[in-house]
Amino acid sequence: MSESLVSVVIPLFNKEKYISSTLKSVIAQDYKHVELILIDDGSTDKGYSVACELLEENQSRFSRIVTISTINQGQTAARNEGINQSNGQYIAFLDADDVWVYSKLSRQVEFLEANPEIDMVLCNYFMLTESKSRTKAVSLEPVQQKCVSWLLTTGYGGLIESTGLVRKSALHRVGSFNPSLEMCGGLDLAFRFSSLAKAECVDEYLCGYSVSYDGWHKNKEDMLTSYSHLLANRGIYAPYKEELQINLQIHMGLWKLRNKPSLNNISQFLLITLKKPVFVFKYLVLTIWRVFMAQARAIILKQQVSEVRELLTK
Repeated sequence: MSESLVSVVIPLFNKEKYISSTLKSVIAQDYKHVELILIDDGSTDKGYSVACELLEENQSRFSRIVTISTINQGQTAARNEGINQSNGQYIAFLDADDVWVYSKLSRQVEFLEANPEIDMVLCNYFMLTESKSRTKAVSLEPVQQKCVSWLLTTGYGGLIESTGLVRKSALHRVGSFNPSLEMCGGLDLAFRFSSLAKAECVDEYLCGYSVSYDGWHKNKEDMLTSYSHLLANRGIYAPYKEELQINLQIHMGLWKLRNKPSLNNISQFLLITLKKPVFVFKYLVLTIWRVFMAQARAIILKQQVSEVRELLTK
């Protein structure tokens, strides 16, 4: 097995309920050459003290442990601080409410070392909600295509924040997380890697993504602001600008309908449909197919789903 050091970077903000399970999934990794960097982003709950206590109990598991508590600056700033603190040849990102299968790091390190031309590797993941019937199995193969559908809001996210393993040398070339993109920082980094470097996916389900009904990713105002910054600052997005702007209108129209099916919201969506019928039809077909396939895969892989779900309860 490789002896290359992997730096695991975890930003933490008010995840007292989940952080123990997250850390235990890192501790259980069968890849042994790991340093852990935990950046507390001004938590107001007991998550940071819970994490520090668990890490102190498992000091011998890691080559090095770094814990830093800062004022609240956002997840992207916390991840960048973790990158700055890292010593590893490889950097793995992990959100404080997600979990890894025990072989996640070893499979990805093995892949990168066998493919020196690849700079970033992702893995498939399970979307785990409180309702088991809504579990989804998300495949990220092929990466370039998935990044485009992620950008256009017709596909699931690449979740680089928990599935990604990157070469630190490549981060110096491509750049780290953009602090102005709090809700699209992962999308931006994954897209830059898939466009400016080389990115692939280990075609295995090695990560559990915890979806909460009140999660930050449901803040649509922040999403629109981040997309605005994305289109203004990154030339690589220019070919997708027109379709993305239309898709955002459709996305917001559907979201409003689902949350408040008022006469005003219905009429607004009908207006979008009348103006852009082909785009609306395409968007609906792609979205329905995406959900159907992800749920079907989860049913087929129900034993794996159950095993990964159990990691969230440890």
